[in-house]
Amino acid sequence: MTNDALFILRIPCNEALAKHELIEVGQTANDLGCRVSVLGLINGIMRAMDLPSIAGIWDCDKVTWPELLGFAKYTLPHQRGDAP
Repeated sequence: MTNDALFILRIPCNEALAKHELIEVGQTANDLGCRVSVLGLINGIMRAMDLPSIAGIWDCDKVTWPELLGFAKYTLPHQRGDAP
């Protein structure tokens, strides 16, 4: 595991944080509650300052662990021209 773990790991969060309008949280697949990542918190700060959200750029070809290469302005798939 590398320093990239800081951006991969998601930790459990309380209901107030999960319902916050600016913070990005996700529901776990096995319904263990909501979890938040560092990037979700950073994007909440960005939104509070009326700045665009950011996304991680990953090298997912790594066999055991993806490598964080950098960051870019987040765009939704339909805004990038990706297939829906």
